[in-house]
Amino acid sequence: SDNFLNELAGSKLISASRNEFIFNSVISGSNPTFLKDHGVYGNIVLPGAAYIEIALTAGAEILKSENLKMTDLKFHKPMILDIDESKNVQSIFTKSDKYKYNFEIFSLSGNDILNWTLHSSGSVQIDKNVENISEDFSEIKKQFIKEINTETFYKQTNEIGIEYGHDFRGIKELYVNENHSLGLVKLNE
Repeated sequence: SDNFLNELAGSKLISASRNEFIFNSVISGSNPTFLKDHGVYGNIVLPGAAYIEIALTAGAEILKSENLKMTDLKFHKPMILDIDESKNVQSIFTKSDKYKYNFEIFSLSGNDILNWTLHSSGSVQIDKNVENISEDFSEIKKQFIKEINTETFYKQTNEIGIEYGHDFRGIKELYVNENHSLGLVKLNE
């Protein structure tokens, strides 16, 4: 349908409301396929970045702008996914002023239509102060004291129960200083 945004955000539902928009998708531990590579303590868990993707994609559709900022982002409860069971995911965007919407992202397991779980909430709004940051990565990394070996990083995360499979091993370079970290991230082919 013309209302389909992507696999995570899903489709915008038709509504008479001008102040509220609802997006619906169906996901599982195997759909989209990359989700199977994000595990926590042996469970497939929807990554935090997926909630951000949903909010920014749907926000861009509603606000008709790619120049958005997100505020008040909260993660309420992890969304644990099964390979065989699909979850209905709904994202509700409610207008709070002309250029700002509050959002809540819920999931429904099984057929109990009264038992929705809130996973994430926050606000998206048009950012009128967008700057084009075009600093060269090699220049920025000079400000960092230490390079972290990425294989060591992934080994350490695995030891504490955060399992990044192939599709979630996008950090190619990682640097730290006293208060900041910097990473070069590339999608895996």
